[in-house]
Amino acid sequence: MAADSNGKRGRGRPKAFDRAEVVDTAMTLLWEKGPGALSVNELCESIGVSKPGLYREFGGDDGLLAAALERYYAVRIAPLLVKLCQDQPLADALTMLARWMATPNTPLPAGCLFAKARTTLQPLGPQASAQIVAMRQTQLETLTAWMKAAKRRGDLSHGISADLAGRYVDTQLTMLLRLVGDGEPPKSIEAQTRLAFAGIMRQDAGA
Repeated sequence: MAADSNGKRGRGRPKAFDRAEVVDTAMTLLWEKGPGALSVNELCESIGVSKPGLYREFGGDDGLLAAALERYYAVRIAPLLVKLCQDQPLADALTMLARWMATPNTPLPAGCLFAKARTTLQPLGPQASAQIVAMRQTQLETLTAWMKAAKRRGDLSHGISADLAGRYVDTQLTMLLRLVGDGEPPKSIEAQTRLAFAGIMRQDAGA
């Protein structure tokens, strides 16, 4: 730190605001605690930023949650959907999904930030709410495209439309991931995942 004209040492330059670092830290914290569980002051203290700095960058905790959700989708949900939507039998994809659901995130928090945000009883702000709607729409479109491909291969149970199957998978994923976050044992999660999706597969397609 440089000395001023009176010989006193100044505070020096404050640490630069690293948006990506703040979003990643907030994402993990909100993922662990759940959206709506922390006050703005607690968030600021936990992620190491001042309240004025947070408001300047994100407009408040609502904007920060929206940014954290967007980041979460990019690093956790999108890669999973890519794996699911590969050109493979539906039975193989669902087996992979069941095992993925039952594998602990350690050292990352349990469950899914997106699922927690969608099912929280705490009212969310307009930015976070809009982000959830946008994420769900993107996920629905991806899952529906996946089900359309499964139907073309003959893997989807007769009488079930790809649109209905896509919505069903979206709902089941949310509920199952909520159970993961609540501490449901991995073996139970895997069994429930297999059971939840068995009904949409053609009976002779395998399990």
